[in-house]
Amino acid sequence: MIARWLSQVGSTRSDVFAAYVVVRGYEAGSFQNGPIEAKQFIAIFSRAHIAAPEHTPKLLGFMEID
Repeated sequence: MIARWLSQVGSTRSDVFAAYVVVRGYEAGSFQNGPIEAKQFIAIFSRAHIAAPEHTPKLLGFMEID
């Protein structure tokens, strides 16, 4: 029963999905000091019309987070 519930909740059957991305920049060779800059953003993609390996998802929306 739990496996069935997880397959329904954790699948990616939808053709529209969101990606939350965090990019952090560090000083070269000095990771122990922490990041010196960072950027976060959310992107919404559609893969509704992908029919061949050379096709790519369409970017529907993009928002930078401060």
